Parts: sequence; structure tokens; C-alpha cells
Amino acid sequence: MKANQPWQQLATNSARIVARLDTDTDTDTDTDTDTALGLSGKGSLRGPHTAHMVIWLLTLLCAVSFVPTTLAEESAPSLADRYETIMQESDPLDGFIPLYWHAQTGKLYAQLSDFKSPFIYYASLAQGVGSNDLGLDRGQLGDTFLVQFERVGPKVLLVALNTRYRANSDNAAERRAVEEAFAQSVLWGFALSGESQGKVLVDITDFALSDAVQLGNRLAAMQEGAFRVSAERSFINPARTKAFPDNTEIDALVTYTGQAEGPYLPTVSPSDTSVTVHIHHSFVRLPEPGYEPLPYDPRAGFINGGQAFMDYAAPLGKPVKRAYAWRHRLEKRTRCGHE
Repeated sequence: MKANQPWQQLATNSARIVARLDTDTDTDTDTDTDTALGLSGKGSLRGPHTAHMVIWLLTLLCAVSFVPTTLAEESAPSLADRYETIMQESDPLDGFIPLYWHAQTGKLYAQLSDFKSPFIYYASLAQGVGSNDLGLDRGQLGDTFLVQFERVGPKVLLVALNTRYRANSDNAAERRAVEEAFAQSVLWGFALSGESQGKVLVDITDFALSDAVQLGNRLAAMQEGAFRVSAERSFINPARTKAFPDNTEIDALVTYTGQAEGPYLPTVSPSDTSVTVHIHHSFVRLPEPGYEPLPYDPRAGFINGGQAFMDYAAPLGKPVKRAYAWRHRLEKRTRCGHE
């Protein structure tokens, strides 16, 4: 509970006045007392009961100053109460990451319970800008991350793991050394909106409405103007927001505002100051264990170098830089055309 500084100052001044009233009785002291209290003339406080009046006023003012804070703290709903309220008022979407759409406020909540379990996250343009010259076409994928949710006190972080630097080793000390040597990226931080029985709810709305595909930066790099997301003109698209057993999909209509300065944007957008696209967020469960990566062979040519990374657990005399070939996970399920 925080005390208000003006009341603290009043308490200090009043205590001094009471002490002086108890010891001083001359007229000059009474005048000083009136001045300290901000009173003069006919409103002056003088007499044997002045000290008691000051104490009474001080007690009353202090009580009034603390009452609103106390009531606010007592009336604030708990995380468990907020959890139940959101669950009751929202439309559920059960799946890999369960979602709850709160239509009254236009907010989307995610229910989390499995922390520090990696999964795949990427964003894409479900509806693009429409100019080949800009390269912001419908269906274009953004960066793909290996991420995990991590809870830290009253917050939940979405952390992108660093897969470019690894230690493919059974030695925990080697793996920890590499993890501590290279940076990770916290993509977003969420405050808890509710909690009950080991499950938490976080408001994922602002994250879904962010510039996850870096469209603003790409327009600026092509000298098409400075555009930023306008929260007032952006919202979750519930019709295309779904949850499935192995993936959860969030679709958002995102509007960027600014002033077009280049030659391309005005030819595809109705307004020079507003560009609206759909950004799609995909959260995908990792496949089951058993996949055998294929080392990249430069004779493959068109595969373009494969997925390169640095393996600091490589044996002495072996290259630290390694790469896996890009390929589908194909598993034989029939023999000679029969099950």
C-alpha cells in the first residue's frame, strides 16, 4: 500500500505543530502556528484545544487517503476469477494450443500449460499487397522459428531458440556452454490474464496484430514510405482462426498507415495512406521422433546449400559447419502396392 506524499507532508507538519502547541503559549508562537496551518485572521486556531483538533483532523485525512487504495485492492478479481470469467464468456477453439475468442472485447486468448516444449512457429501473408515488384504476394511465408513458451513470474515469454549454433552431444555441459554463448530471441511477452489448476490464459491479440512479416520494414527498404500497424484499424479474423490437434492457426486483418512515396504501392492500394493485408500465424506441433536427417551433399546443386549450422560438439579434425539437405519426411507404408 502506498501512502500519498501530500498526506505524509501534512503528518510531518502537524506533528511539529502539536509539539509546539504543547510547549509554547505566547502570541508569537500562535501566530507561527496559524501560518504553518495556512490560517490567518478570523480563521486562526488558538486555544487549549488546538492540539486535539489538529490530531483529529490528521487522523481523518489519513483515513480518507488510505480507504480508496484498500477498497481497490480488495475488489480486484483474482487470476482464478478472471480465468473463469473469460472461459464462460468466450467461444472455445480446442486444439494444439487451445484458443478462446471473446467476441465482446474482440480479444483472443490462448490457454497454455506445457512450457519449455519446443514447437514450430511461422507467419505468412494470407492476403498480400498485390505487386510483384514489391514482392509481398499472397501466401508468402515469413521466417520460421523453433520456439517455446516460458513462464517467468507473472509473464509468459515466447522464446525463439537459436538453431544456428548447436552442440549435438549427450554431454549436458557442452550443450549448456553453447546455449549460454549465443543469443536467443524473445519474440513476445504476455501478461497473465487468468490462471487455474496449472493452466494460464494469455491475451494473444496484440501479438497477432503485430507486424510479424516485417511488411513495414520492407516497404521502407524499397523507399515506398514509412508505414506502421494501426491498432484501431486491425482485428482478429475469427472466421479463419482455427485449432486442430497438431496445429493452431490465427488469422488477423492488419492495417498499416503512412504515406506512399514510391511508384508501386499507389498502383495496388485504394488509398495512398492505408494498406490492409491478412497476416496468418501458424503454431505447429513437432513431428514424432524417428526422422533421420540427410547430410547435405554439394552435388545436389539446386537444394541450395541445405540447412547449415555450427556444431561445436563435432569431433576434432571434423568440420564444425554442418548442413542437412532439404527433403520431405517420406516413409514407406505399402509393399508392392498392397498394405
